[in-house]
Amino acid sequence: LEAVEAHRDNAYWARILESLAVSFNTLWRSSLNWGLLKCDRDCAAGAPSAECSCSCPEVDEHLAAGTLDSEKLYHFLNTTSMWDMMHASCDWCIAANTTLAGEREVTTYSFANLTAAENDELMYHVLMLACHPGKVSQMGTPLAGPNDPLFWPVHGAFERVVDYLRLIDNTTICDDA
Repeated sequence: LEAVEAHRDNAYWARILESLAVSFNTLWRSSLNWGLLKCDRDCAAGAPSAECSCSCPEVDEHLAAGTLDSEKLYHFLNTTSMWDMMHASCDWCIAANTTLAGEREVTTYSFANLTAAENDELMYHVLMLACHPGKVSQMGTPLAGPNDPLFWPVHGAFERVVDYLRLIDNTTICDDA
């Protein structure tokens, strides 16, 4: 929210953040799978949210010590494959630069069309969002939709609406009238 508020008048930042927001469930799962994000799996029912929230202890230690610099920001995003996932979901906003390091190709990433300071700031906000999702649950992934008891009746209802629109030859989303 800080990033959105600080750049409210910047349409480019807003577009980047909106594009990345779609992939945050995947980023949270990746952070969890890579061991960066830690979640209390034994949180007592009724415990305060702050006690049960997920976090990235290693990132938080650097943040508290004042040592979370641009190199460490990049490292955390890169070693957890977050750059790759962000590039896949927002290829226009991520600049990928592939070079040869000996016989191996190495790809480095940055946010496109931003200054170095803006890039560092956006890396910071993305990492903070990835490291502090609140509580992560079974429904915290786009792949869990079929586990949601409301998924099936709602999904079927929307399919009937789309089929009806096709039958009446209305392929537009909204009526111009």
